[in-house]
Amino acid sequence: GLTDEIINHLYRIEYFEHVSSLTSVLNYKDPEKNIPQIAKDLGVNYILEGVYKKIGNQIRVSAQLIKAGSDGHIWQQDYDRPYEEIISLQSEIALQIADHLKAYLTETEKQLIEKIPTQNQDAYELMQQANYLFTTETWQKRDQIMLLAQKAIDLDPDYADAYATVGGMIFSEGFYFGGKELQSVTWEALPYINKALELDKDNVTAIISMAGINLFVQWDYIKAEEYYLRITDYLSTDFIILYGYTLFLIKMGRCNEVLELIDKSMIAIDEIAVQAHVLLGNNREAYDLINGCLYKYGKPSYTWIGDLYNWLGEYDSARYYLESAMQFKDQIPEILTPRFQACLAIASYHTGAQNQTRLIINQLIKKSDTTAVGSPAFFTGRYYSWIGEVDSAFYWLEKAYDNRSPEMSWIKVDPTFNSLKEDNRYWDLYERAGHKAYDDYMASRNEQ
Repeated sequence: GLTDEIINHLYRIEYFEHVSSLTSVLNYKDPEKNIPQIAKDLGVNYILEGVYKKIGNQIRVSAQLIKAGSDGHIWQQDYDRPYEEIISLQSEIALQIADHLKAYLTETEKQLIEKIPTQNQDAYELMQQANYLFTTETWQKRDQIMLLAQKAIDLDPDYADAYATVGGMIFSEGFYFGGKELQSVTWEALPYINKALELDKDNVTAIISMAGINLFVQWDYIKAEEYYLRITDYLSTDFIILYGYTLFLIKMGRCNEVLELIDKSMIAIDEIAVQAHVLLGNNREAYDLINGCLYKYGKPSYTWIGDLYNWLGEYDSARYYLESAMQFKDQIPEILTPRFQACLAIASYHTGAQNQTRLIINQLIKKSDTTAVGSPAFFTGRYYSWIGEVDSAFYWLEKAYDNRSPEMSWIKVDPTFNSLKEDNRYWDLYERAGHKAYDDYMASRNEQ
């Protein structure tokens, strides 16, 4: 938590061109590489290294700044404080580093760094625990994260970060492997998100959630972009923000911008990058990225690699990886979702496994009759569109529209739906799902 706070404070200083994210630096918690190599990997000139110890009611933080080129210490400081001062200590460290490097700070930057999120020590500690779980085990520990944040609210009813975290976790339960219907959890999450913004209009976590609500639930892509643009300063350090914004840009067909942002951020989001390359026709680059990910991510990557091979029309490879994923069902919860089932059905159909295909689709249709969780109607429509059964595709997509499926934002760019674009029903659905309004907005913006 202390590391994350210091990173966030340093990132607020515009003078520093690049500050690596917590996600990136955690890879070097037990470093096997020397400082110059770590700095080269991260693309930075300096490394901040520190040790934290708690002894009774006292803390000691030893921090040192190392210049990567010479591997020499250029600044070192020990902080011996009462434990309750940890809330403000990260601000002090960030400001002293900026002063030592003679970084120019605006008054606004200084105020943001010095801002204390809560005066309640116990509430602060609970949120640090929640933030650590979110960074390391986001979905597996969702209930525990919400419980910690709710306890923080009980201790400090004006703690914006705690409200934002509860709202964000509730909202995430409606995503495709969250197990709940997105519309219902949105209304449950909104009071927490709105309260966070009432307490702190610039609360990043709450703004991310509002961007997602407008993208997935309201289909108001103009407003979604407005929220994302409020937090673009964090794109190079925050994986969640970069992932959300680049996913939004992909769905809006702005693929070149996606690749530029990923390249600048130095945060690897290979799934999004592959999708951008495929949509731009850069198949060679897409293949290279996929091949690099096989070793990099291992078993958990099989599901999305399978779907990306479907995008590329490589159905044998798609089926191989999707069926391989099924061997690790305890580690890959996505294989129980309609998204995974439809991907496997598409690959099976195109590789001649008709019996398996029909079994999967019957399961999806049966699921569509009982629930909207995971968007089974949308993915059934996606399957029928891919195999060219246009009328069946529109039947299921209309059902998905009636269910307000969060996946409807994909119909603009997903190559699955290319077979529908000569039919007026597609363009009617396209308009009702919010895409024409965004196209008109972009056209007027470009004219200006």
